[in-house]
Amino acid sequence: MTRWLIALPPSGQTLWTCAIVVVLTVLASVTSGQDLRAEKIHGWDFQRSDDRNADLEPDGWRRRRDRAHPAYIEMKIASRDPARAAAAIEEQMLLARLLHAFQSGGWDGKYVPEVMPRSMSRLMDDYVLNNCLEIRMDGGAAELVSPVFPMDARFSYSLEAEVSCQGLDGHQAWIELQLLDGEQQLLDSARTKAITGTIDWTQTMTSIASDASNALKWGRVHLKVDPHDHMLIAGLARFDSIHIHRLPRLSLTTALTHHIAAPGEAFEVECTAMGINGDCGSVKFQLRDVHRDLLQEASVELEPDYPTPATIPPGRLVAKQPSRPAPAASQRPSKLDNFDGTATWKLKLDTPGLYRVSVFLGEAGAVQQRELLIGVIAPRPPLRAGPFGWSISGFHAGLRPEQLPSLVENYGAGWIKFPVWFESSDTSTADRLVAMTERLQALGCECVGVLDSPPVQQRSVFGDGMEQLPAVEIFRNHSEWEPLLEPVLTRMGLKLDWFQLGADGDTSFMDIANMESTLTDIRARMQTYCQELRLALNWTWLDAENEENVIPWNAVQYRTTPQLTATELLAYSASHANRRTSPWVTLDPLPAGRYTLRDRVRDLTERMIAVKRAAVPAAFVLNPFDAETGLFDEQQNVGEMLIPWQSLVDAIGVAEYRGTIKLPGGSVNHIFQVDDEGVIVMWNDLPQKEQMYFGETVTASDIWGKSIHVENTRSARGTSEQSFEVGTSPIIVRGIDIAVMRWLQSFEVLENNLVSSIGGEHTLPLRITNTLEQSAVGTLTMVSESLLRNGKSELPVQLSKGTPLERSLPFNLRPDASAGQHELRFDFDVTADRPYHFSIYRTITLGMGDIEFEWDMTRESPNMVKLRCELINNTGREVNFDCKFFPLGQPYQRFQILEAGSGSTLREFDMRLTREQEAAQAWIRCEEIGNGRVLNYRLGGE
Repeated sequence: MTRWLIALPPSGQTLWTCAIVVVLTVLASVTSGQDLRAEKIHGWDFQRSDDRNADLEPDGWRRRRDRAHPAYIEMKIASRDPARAAAAIEEQMLLARLLHAFQSGGWDGKYVPEVMPRSMSRLMDDYVLNNCLEIRMDGGAAELVSPVFPMDARFSYSLEAEVSCQGLDGHQAWIELQLLDGEQQLLDSARTKAITGTIDWTQTMTSIASDASNALKWGRVHLKVDPHDHMLIAGLARFDSIHIHRLPRLSLTTALTHHIAAPGEAFEVECTAMGINGDCGSVKFQLRDVHRDLLQEASVELEPDYPTPATIPPGRLVAKQPSRPAPAASQRPSKLDNFDGTATWKLKLDTPGLYRVSVFLGEAGAVQQRELLIGVIAPRPPLRAGPFGWSISGFHAGLRPEQLPSLVENYGAGWIKFPVWFESSDTSTADRLVAMTERLQALGCECVGVLDSPPVQQRSVFGDGMEQLPAVEIFRNHSEWEPLLEPVLTRMGLKLDWFQLGADGDTSFMDIANMESTLTDIRARMQTYCQELRLALNWTWLDAENEENVIPWNAVQYRTTPQLTATELLAYSASHANRRTSPWVTLDPLPAGRYTLRDRVRDLTERMIAVKRAAVPAAFVLNPFDAETGLFDEQQNVGEMLIPWQSLVDAIGVAEYRGTIKLPGGSVNHIFQVDDEGVIVMWNDLPQKEQMYFGETVTASDIWGKSIHVENTRSARGTSEQSFEVGTSPIIVRGIDIAVMRWLQSFEVLENNLVSSIGGEHTLPLRITNTLEQSAVGTLTMVSESLLRNGKSELPVQLSKGTPLERSLPFNLRPDASAGQHELRFDFDVTADRPYHFSIYRTITLGMGDIEFEWDMTRESPNMVKLRCELINNTGREVNFDCKFFPLGQPYQRFQILEAGSGSTLREFDMRLTREQEAAQAWIRCEEIGNGRVLNYRLGGE
């Protein structure tokens, strides 16, 4: 070996190649010794073995081609590092000679192999060429589908891969693992986290998927790149090292309906294990709260069943029957046999909220297999949801029309969209839809019939047989659609006023030139069957709606990707306020895979409040049964966003928006009124305690339904107030005295700035409105320790009901009051139908704002500091100030700032100030020469 190493040509490229061989040999020896619980059963590395016909497309994969997935998008196998791959290919012959020399013990510089050795080719593929699958976007969407591969229903499966993207700002890319039955119909799926923008190669994986029905036969992989911003069309997505792993199958189930329990209700969670090795005879359960804090955990032995030997399939045991005795030791499986079993955990949760039950395999709990959401919700009357609604894309075995009314009643929807097109002979579907509509309307729910996809038997009438035709194609020819819709409109037109043409997102009517005349004709024909007809269309916010004098539609479902934020929703709604049609908006929660739960809850709260502020008549979650962007999961069990939705619908659904108030802790807040009760929804970016008078019987809960302690306390002047903690998650405060809140909102300080001058009494003009039920008499006290001499000033008040009163409150400024903003507290002590004691918080600026000083100190020596001043002059004239610097307990030092022109003026001054004096607060007093204006500032100290 030494002889042929010495004989090698000493080039840098050769040394690099030799290093690769050594490293690959070490890597191969290391990876071959690993023994993982998860067994890799299938995979693609997109090397030459996956592209035997060398067409740069993975063998057996097919791409999706349709209107949304154009064929011109480039998909191909390419090297992850093209420059390195090109250099390596040039050195293939040298690698072959190295391998030959290693095997023969001597170097032969003329050796030419007939073919590249298989082991060397495999090493080149895996570690040198290192190909991947890349998709170069140019608008639209892209999807690549693998061939199917066999799966066993007794196991669970996960997918791991490497992904990267470059400039993928308008798209998101992910991988989906699909579980299929014998007919290749979808049973379950799991997807990786979506990536977007520019991300270097990173490892990603799906959650663990399995099939509870035992119908699993096949698996399939989908590589997907979908647009989320249609203005950005370019970008590159790359996929590599896609591996499918098989794991023991664990399932978590509970008998709770929708996985929701009442507080204090006992229930069980059962884990069923299949394909478990004898070394893993137990599972570990964990209970965590919504913040993933651990509350409980327990290890529970798996209990296998031991049926009679004649019925035992090889290597398999089934669920235990408790009454059956255990077999003799000779009949029990050995420790290494796979077995099936169950473990049950009993729980009782007293506090409302969202909980996560997880199960881990083995005593060590090394691998999480399943997670189950449990909602604990206190019983409440049927919810009135106002404008907040759901759009149901279709009914099926998992969601029957009979089930929808109870979901609406318990969890809140004021509007429901659902498809109503059925075949004329299908009287059963017609009867069920009519019965469902009657029940929903009895709950106060507005119903919208969606006319989108004809039944399978009727699709051939409309041409090319596409499963989802655009609405404009369906309704283009009345001789085609009218006979088919006649039985639908005859039955449903007696129950429904609202019909939507096209599924949500189908904006095809926007693209035709004769839209008004076409829709006028459609409306006239539909009104034959439905006299009170109201039509809805789909639109986008960015496209102007027609402004014809007569518009044959009544509402527009607006949609945009990405969804509008709360601020944008308010702005767009205001711009559409004078339209003759009702604006409907989408209200889907943010995707779970891309946002934290905290951000999703805050965003949904802000947008639901924006809907109420803008008086939007209807706002829809477009697919409530989608765990990613809905409220429930696909099996109608509680999702992460269901409880926040229910809490907000209950609090503000039919309430009137009443604005905001300034709270002492600065929390964001929005006030609503339901009948005579006030409700406040509030949050704060930093944990804060809010204390003021809110009402006589105040209660609070978090967005998850958990009660928050409200402390009845005393103010500084001895009056009754309430205090509670406010954090980043929204809370709901009930029992608010709405008359007092309206007083707080209507109170006005009529000046924003105070002129600071030497001597003399000042006055502050105020406007006060008595919003109580009777006339009120009492006192108003303005309190500010930093601004007022003696800290406060009083004013007697006598107020008639509902009549604004303007008064000027006299006060004296502190001579050392600092320029800038000051907090003011206005204490009202008045008597109307009863005594009222409450406070109002405002801010005011000392100084007119035309002159601003900014100060900074830097120590130059133990006894001296450099005082830097930036004077910002917005007066349009030169200004001059005589300034005094007051260190604590020492004589003042005087300096002047003269001839400071418009804009910014920088000056520096040397001041005597010891380190001990710097620890206390220094005072700077600046008096404008010529008019007596005084501006004070404090530096340093606490």
